[in-house]
Amino acid sequence: MLVAFILVAIPCLARMQTMKLPVILLALILTTLISSGEPTPEPVRVLTSDKIEERKGLNYEVGQTTPFTGLVQKMYPNGKKEFDVNFKDGKEQGVATRWYENGKKELEANFKDGEQHGLETEWDENGKKMSESTYKDGKPDGVRTLWYENGKKAFEVNYKDGKKNVVSTEWYENGQKKKEDNYKNMMSYKLNKPNPYSVPLPIANKSGAGLHGMQTEWHENGKKASETNFKDGVQQGVQTSWDKNGKKSEMSSKEGAVTVTKWHANGVKESETNFKHWGLPPHGMYTKWHENGQKQSEQNYKDGKRHGVYTSWDENGKRTSGTMWENGVEVK
Repeated sequence: MLVAFILVAIPCLARMQTMKLPVILLALILTTLISSGEPTPEPVRVLTSDKIEERKGLNYEVGQTTPFTGLVQKMYPNGKKEFDVNFKDGKEQGVATRWYENGKKELEANFKDGEQHGLETEWDENGKKMSESTYKDGKPDGVRTLWYENGKKAFEVNYKDGKKNVVSTEWYENGQKKKEDNYKNMMSYKLNKPNPYSVPLPIANKSGAGLHGMQTEWHENGKKASETNFKDGVQQGVQTSWDKNGKKSEMSSKEGAVTVTKWHANGVKESETNFKHWGLPPHGMYTKWHENGQKQSEQNYKDGKRHGVYTSWDENGKRTSGTMWENGVEVK
């Protein structure tokens, strides 16, 4: 705007000078034209962090009654910036930035009316990106991603459906997928100073919330480690697991009682163990099979102790032993 005024003023002044107008009058005309341009914006007020205080959710300059508008800064003892935060009417507004003492950027977040809104990015002290998140009105909205030091993805959680139902994925440092979870009614989490190499998990928001749907885990060699289905945080049906060599086992539950079944590498059933509840000692029948499918042994347990007849067979089905037990003691 000001430049346009000047461009117009110069030829006008030249014509006026040919008319022999007084120099003072020419100067007054030029001053009027320049002063009629856009007003100069007021300088941004800058305060150090010790000059600001919070009252009832709003930030004020110490001793003032009007919410603060401007920039708040804090410096390290070495004179380098620690953080910059912009405020408008007492609330964070725009970009907030934090630096490490070595001058490298640590965090950059966006705010709107005092709530995080937009992209948040974090870096380590060497300048490598650690995490990236998006927020909407103070809550996670969309994807949050964390990376290992080697640059490979470590963790990703996708907030959807009102930011309550989320899907999370973890990876090993070699890039192989480690785990995939589905959650229902979860709290959004915020890490003030996260360690992205220790993966955080969402937290249940209310009773009955938690894992909901299929949970899948993999070994570092890429082979599947387990599959478990959940509903409102409670395991449903059979959990299937595999060791690194592909040997299979299953855990099923019914009314609290648990049965664990394992298989030989050739696919033949290896053993079956019963429990009153998971985490308690065996209770009920424990059975083993040879790799050729012949039964190997059978023993009943009571609260973790042998109780009843123990019988064993060789690979040809011939009985090899039979003893009686009572509360863990063999009865002669």
